[in-house]
Amino acid sequence: MAAGHNPYRARGPGALTPGPAALLGFAYGATSNLHVQFHGQLYLSEIVALGALVLAGGIGPMARSRALGAVAAGYGLMLFGLVLADIANAGSAANALRGWANTGFALVNVLFLAAILHRDLRALSCVLLGMAAARLLSVDAMALASAALDGGNAFKVRVVPVATPLLLVLSHRLARRSAAAAEGLLLAAAALYLLSGARSMGLVLGLAALWAFVQRVPVRGGQRLAFCAVLPLAGYALYAAYVDHVLAGGVAGNAFDQLMRAANPYNPLSLLAQGRSEIRVALAAIAEAPVLGHGSWAQDTGGRFAVMWADMLGRDTVVYVPRIVAHSVVLTAWLWGGIAGAIGIALVVGTVIRCGASAMRAQTAWRPVIAVLVVDFLWNACFSPVGHLRTSFPLAIAASLVLAARPGDARGRGA
Repeated sequence: MAAGHNPYRARGPGALTPGPAALLGFAYGATSNLHVQFHGQLYLSEIVALGALVLAGGIGPMARSRALGAVAAGYGLMLFGLVLADIANAGSAANALRGWANTGFALVNVLFLAAILHRDLRALSCVLLGMAAARLLSVDAMALASAALDGGNAFKVRVVPVATPLLLVLSHRLARRSAAAAEGLLLAAAALYLLSGARSMGLVLGLAALWAFVQRVPVRGGQRLAFCAVLPLAGYALYAAYVDHVLAGGVAGNAFDQLMRAANPYNPLSLLAQGRSEIRVALAAIAEAPVLGHGSWAQDTGGRFAVMWADMLGRDTVVYVPRIVAHSVVLTAWLWGGIAGAIGIALVVGTVIRCGASAMRAQTAWRPVIAVLVVDFLWNACFSPVGHLRTSFPLAIAASLVLAARPGDARGRGA
């Protein structure tokens, strides 16, 4: 390779000129925070996606993708499981329609994003910029300024949704010049997020930056193996320092409360049990109906699981929630749709892991972006509400599938 050659730099005339796919991507992202009430929430971005697919007559060459076929089969199994569970449990028609729509529109989003990213990878940046714009417009300037100075939950709720998509676009631009600079940016943002109370996304950014860096560590001579062996020790040392910082009053809000309630705050699993106690409730509910499931928006009849949740948290007052809490997309798919839902979500997650790993092996300036999207996908699959099935999942799925299938294009035009 010639000195000074950068394999990540885009080439060709019009490399920065947005095409129809990129403009559609921006429109999708810009309308992702707007919704209308129609048997639940119908996002305007989903109308954009559905309209584009109908007008285009399908998803084009991506129809031949086996990986996309596996994802579609996974969503189909989840929908099949929901229909069976709703019939068996005699759930309300309103809940059934909302559950089916959640899965159906999630697949529409995946198909649309896969189609436009396959046509033009620049659409990925445009989707992210549109998402940032949509979230910025929903927060007034004074609220955003006060949130930036607040180390508690406000930073996570108000600032992170705007800053993260912009961070991904910037990391891609930096990676075209220096992969190390892009990874350093993600690590710096991870530290800022953690110290400002956005623990989950801070962890996602940090893990993604390390994953991207590991891909550049040579395999020969055992260098990558040695690095991976030292990494857990360094990670735990940083975790212990974070705990000391929080307990000393450096971070207020949920982080401090959860660490104070944890049996051993220096045990990450103990902290996770406090922060995601709903998972234990979901597992108990799944054990009662592992084959058929409880149906869409599984109802907590009599409040038994609300009482269980309060006991786990050590609360004297029971806050009744009409449905069984889960806070995990994977467990919710099983909880609602039984074994068919569990197999379906496993098929989706397995496909993204395989394609994401394949995409990360390619030398592409999209590497830091795909690392964040895939790590965030896995975190949400395990520890986030079911709404992510149709909000954050589609972009991560589409990007990983397209970049795995066309790694060469990621280095050329549109990179």
